[in-house]
Order: sequence, then structure tokens, then C-alpha cells
Amino acid sequence: MYAQTYIQLMNQLQTLQYPEAELFEVMKAYQLAMELFSGQYRPSGKTFLAHLIGTASILATLSVSLDLIVAGLLHAAYSYGDFGDGFSVLTFAKKRSYLRQAISDKRETLIFNYYQLNWYQLGAIAKIYDNLSQLDSSMVEVITVHLANELEDCLDNSLLYCHPSKYQATLQADSYLLAKIAEKFGYEQLAAELTTTFEKIKSTNIPLTLQSQFPAKSFTMPPKSFRKSWPAKSWEVVRKIKKRFLLL
Repeated sequence: MYAQTYIQLMNQLQTLQYPEAELFEVMKAYQLAMELFSGQYRPSGKTFLAHLIGTASILATLSVSLDLIVAGLLHAAYSYGDFGDGFSVLTFAKKRSYLRQAISDKRETLIFNYYQLNWYQLGAIAKIYDNLSQLDSSMVEVITVHLANELEDCLDNSLLYCHPSKYQATLQADSYLLAKIAEKFGYEQLAAELTTTFEKIKSTNIPLTLQSQFPAKSFTMPPKSFRKSWPAKSWEVVRKIKKRFLLL
């Protein structure tokens, strides 16, 4: 059973004998994930943090480096992370700089390359499989995070509770190649779990009334008391406009 909470992940990493200094790095990455994914949910209704933790947990069982575990914990930062920029949208360069300062250049690069890879483009997985021998070590790491992400999305049948279009997009014709890629990387256990999990999910039926109850993409559910605040400059503009109209 893979971790779904921060405490479960930390207990797992201690059992796997990751050093205390590395556990502290994971804790800082989790704190950043809490900021970026606060109030966010997957299309299944599952909290985004649980998915991120689960992905990191799967990677931890592969005895990968700390860099990869942190990347797994923050892999969706550029896709769905809320950087709090509000009305003044941050450039990608500023977002990258923010992450680099928080988690190091190498880990940020892994996350950025994860975002850049056209994983869900038609035929992308088959193309990756055909060119495995040409991949450098950094791209192997990025693809490993993608494999962990796919497994986490399917392990508890989460995908079946999503909008049918999400289900179809993920279980595309090339999905059987995921296990083959894992095998080529030397992750036999991951390959076996991918095969078993995809077979199980294909033979499991979830009532249609339990599907499509949430948006087709990940979404934010703020608390009732939430109010989006405007930047100080925006309020200054509003005040000037009001003052102008009062003088007319």
C-alpha cells in the first residue's frame, strides 16, 4: 500500500532508511506542495496532495534518488500549481526561479522537463518506447516520474470515477507499453504493477452515476470564506477612478 498522506510518506521513507537530512528536504518540498495545491482536487474528487504523495511514494519504492522523490512530489507544479500571482500573471521564468530557490536547480529542471514532455500526445508513448536506447539519464528520470504518475492515477480505481473522456485519454492504445518501458528501465516490480493495475481497471465497472460528478480536469475548491484579494496597484487604480468620477 502506497502512502496517501504526508505522515505515511515520512514513515515509509524512514522504513526505507532514507537519511534524516533527506527527510527534511522532503518535508520542505511537501510544505511547498501545500502552498501550490491548496484546495485542489483531481477529476476523481481525490485531493491533489494525496495524488502527489502517492506518486512520490511509488518512486520511493524504486530506491531512486531524493531528487526524483521531490520531483514526484511536485511534478504537476507547472500544470496546476497556484503561484498566487492572481491578476499579475507570473512569467514562466519567474515561476522557475521561485522553484529553484525552494528546491534546487536540478529538481526544478526535472519538474520542468516533466511538464515539457508531450506525454499524452497521440503516439507519444510509442515514440518514446522506440527511442529508449537514445534517452539520456535525465530523460529516463522524467519518464520514470510519468510512469509513477500513471500508476498512482489507477491504483485505487481513481480513473474510473473521472469523466469518461479522461478515462479514454489515459487508457489509450499505447498504454500497454508503459510496463515495457518500466522493464527496460530495470523496474520489474513497477512493470508488473502497471500491467496488473491496467488489467484490473479495464475489467472494473463503476456506475455511470458516480462518474462525471466533478470537472474533467483538476480543479480548485476554495473554502466558503475565501475572497480573492486584488493587488495593491489594482486597488489604487480603482480609487483613482472613483475619485475622478466624484470630481465630475
